[in-house]
Amino acid sequence: MHIKRGRDIIHKYPTNKTAQSYPYAQSEVIFKTSQLFVSSERLEPGRKASAPHTHEKVDEIIYVTKGALVAHEGDKIANVVAGDSICFNSNCSDKHFLENTSNQPAEFIVIRSNQAELDVIY
Repeated sequence: MHIKRGRDIIHKYPTNKTAQSYPYAQSEVIFKTSQLFVSSERLEPGRKASAPHTHEKVDEIIYVTKGALVAHEGDKIANVVAGDSICFNSNCSDKHFLENTSNQPAEFIVIRSNQAELDVIY
């Protein structure tokens, strides 16, 4: 059994990146197994979680745990708040990303299968 306590989650920027040099979310891997990847993300106001992208083989599920986000997929836009979930399906030609347009930090969980190769197309 593996346990990751909420108090132990430390959102951070990638190595050698700062808030000024990295415009995306801070993250913490919660679990990474041979089959599943789960991470916690913290997104400051006015930032995007990633550049617009798609996945060929991986469905990506987002569960908002704090605050509010705007989910973009192609020309579709949806507002999501704490307790809401969204799924970006694989093999979709429309690129997706999350954005924090509020004035408060937002947090969310990312759940997807763990692929041996990176399955992100920018």
